[in-house]
Amino acid sequence: MKTELATYLDFLGTPKTQMCIPVFQRIYTWGAWQCEELWGDILKAGASGDEHFIGTVVYTVEEACAEDSVRGVEGLSFDEPAEGESAGSVSSPDPAAAAGVDWLYNIVDGQQRTTTIFLLFIALRDYLRASGKTAAGIEREFLYLPSDEGRTQKFIAAPADKNTLAAIMGNADMPEEYLVSQCVVDNFAFFQEKLPDADLDQVWRGLQRLYAIAIKLESDDNPQFIFESINSKGMNLATIDLLRNRMFFEQDPQTQERLLEEYWMPLETLFENDPNQVKFSAALRYWLVCKDRTAKKYSRFEIYSVFRKYVEAHYPPERTEELMSDLLASCKRFKAMLKGPQMKQHLEWADDSQKIDTGTGAALFG
Repeated sequence: MKTELATYLDFLGTPKTQMCIPVFQRIYTWGAWQCEELWGDILKAGASGDEHFIGTVVYTVEEACAEDSVRGVEGLSFDEPAEGESAGSVSSPDPAAAAGVDWLYNIVDGQQRTTTIFLLFIALRDYLRASGKTAAGIEREFLYLPSDEGRTQKFIAAPADKNTLAAIMGNADMPEEYLVSQCVVDNFAFFQEKLPDADLDQVWRGLQRLYAIAIKLESDDNPQFIFESINSKGMNLATIDLLRNRMFFEQDPQTQERLLEEYWMPLETLFENDPNQVKFSAALRYWLVCKDRTAKKYSRFEIYSVFRKYVEAHYPPERTEELMSDLLASCKRFKAMLKGPQMKQHLEWADDSQKIDTGTGAALFG
């Protein structure tokens, strides 16, 4: 791997490069308090002129037309609009044909900060336009990749979030209500509310003083292993997310998309009124305990290891679809018996687990 200290703006503004969140990443989950903290850091750095370190971003690099992409999303190409107009309709869903894209950066770790800063860019663009000022610089450097054929959206969010973000940018219609990424909508509104009272010069200076450790993974590095290693100690990442990543990582992009649509999205949306995924977490533990009764004794800190060992022993990558089909069927059984006494222990366990992760909005299955 190659490591360097870089300003976040230099990283995000890399020419002819599209930033993508792979399918095996979790959805965008930052809440208001994380946005408030980031906003405060930006203002503080802008006022003091001091450098502010905001963490690590880990990514892989591939050519835009590479067939072995792990990003699992399609590039979005748009016709070049006039200043102040929306980007218009999608002109090409083929990532190989996306205008202006030579390289893809698949963000293995750092998607929460990256998505949030892009939301700030969009809000800043809209505020400048509404104030009668030009936003061409922000669009050119951070929101789109221009070319003679048109322009392409610079950042593609996680699959569950990308359509909502494209709609906020003005490139697509907002999805059906049940498919809207509420965190994307709410955090965009957060920055819209902050900007009218802010010193824009201070905001810009602060953004320029944000630094990160950028870790570029080489071909012989294992992104999933590094992803797990980075997140295993902080406890901000749910075992649900680690589990999903483990299942998706070794699949080709087309299989990732199909498995996401046929199995994982039905799994994540199976339980109504489950904002912290307590029921979903309990259902996954139920599946594991049915397979291995000894799993019942493990704490949330240990359960992912048990899950991973069981999956690796019984479900190699070529059996991932069978695993996901079995999980979906098991979760449906769990939902049917949700009010029964047998499920109470799993719900209590999951509820206690997610309470420890205060503020992130992510459920903790592990």
